[in-house]
Amino acid sequence: MLFTIEELSPWLGVTRFELLVQTIGLLLFSIILTMRLEAYDPPIISSLSQKDIWWIFSPLFAANVINAYFCVIVFIRTFLERTFKVAVIRAMWSASVIGVLMLFEYMLCQRLIGGSNHDSSEVLSPILLLLQLLAVRACQTQ
Repeated sequence: MLFTIEELSPWLGVTRFELLVQTIGLLLFSIILTMRLEAYDPPIISSLSQKDIWWIFSPLFAANVINAYFCVIVFIRTFLERTFKVAVIRAMWSASVIGVLMLFEYMLCQRLIGGSNHDSSEVLSPILLLLQLLAVRACQTQ
């Protein structure tokens, strides 16, 4: 059983446009990663250079920046419509989700480069925080 976009939007707290941007970013990331890994024999992520890893992750960072820009526009429009509470709640939710995703991507890049000595559990902790936030949000929606 697959969820429809109408069911996912309230649970995730994002619009269709934000889902589309994240999906395109993830697709581009997957294509670039596959093409870069196929150039190496054997295809191991540790064989990539520091510049390659940041370039591979750039679609994910770009998708987050585009979503942040979109959320600022939505916040301003909602604020101008005099629905202050809705504007602030949506802005806080979007900022926390985008911030957690950016933190995870940054920590993962640092881990792959070897610039940090964080454990894998420390790198994945933002994702666990995001899952907890989504669980609370799912319980709040009917």
